[in-house]
Amino acid sequence: MRSTLRRFATSSSQPPRKGLWQTYEGLPKKTRLYFGLGMGAIGVLGLMVSDRLESNYPAAPSSTAQPGTPQS
Repeated sequence: MRSTLRRFATSSSQPPRKGLWQTYEGLPKKTRLYFGLGMGAIGVLGLMVSDRLESNYPAAPSSTAQPGTPQS
């Protein structure tokens, strides 16, 4: 069993596996642009949703916080 696995792992007929960055660079320019814009839109949407949730559900005051003292 192990010899079979080693044979497949070291087989020279298999092309070398690409890393994530090489796969990304292999995409067409327009696809990379759309992917980047989509990721940016998801990030902006996440910031907007978190701000809206924070304004609708404010954090409860902590029992250890004293009013008028700066927090560090």
